Amino acid sequence: MPWVAYLYSRLAPRLLKRDTRLIADNVARVYHLPAQSVFADMFQRQVFRSQTLIALETFKHQLSAKDLLHLEGQERLKAEIDRLSAPGKGLLVITAHHGSWELVASTVALVSGKTFVALAKPSKLPEFTEVLDRLRRRGNTRVLWTDSKNLLRDMMTTLK
Repeated sequence: MPWVAYLYSRLAPRLLKRDTRLIADNVARVYHLPAQSVFADMFQRQVFRSQTLIALETFKHQLSAKDLLHLEGQERLKAEIDRLSAPGKGLLVITAHHGSWELVASTVALVSGKTFVALAKPSKLPEFTEVLDRLRRRGNTRVLWTDSKNLLRDMMTTLK
């Protein structure tokens, strides 16, 4: 599926003007380069390609009937999760918005034997939000949507 990511990386800058502008603004802010620079153009394509590959790999893993991931050190991870979430303790996992946090969530849920609870912003397309929610539930992840009127209460309940 790398060809899909390549194609998307070429089409997205033309179709997703807001996202393209955001990437260009970040390149200007961080690298002090103009939006029209060769670097900015290459960086935009890399961002769109990377996001596409991550999404495709996530869908592939979550929809597969068999586990496609090999986790080296799974026993050590389980022991550490058990230690950190012993009675009277809790465990918060904080990830950057980079890579597939869905795979992190489903892996932690699998290793710990517990449901992973995540905060997520709903998509602008309600249908896509539902698809994402079902996909995440397959990975034993429960989502607290940031647009919920009960978000704070749900967060406190989860933490307790």
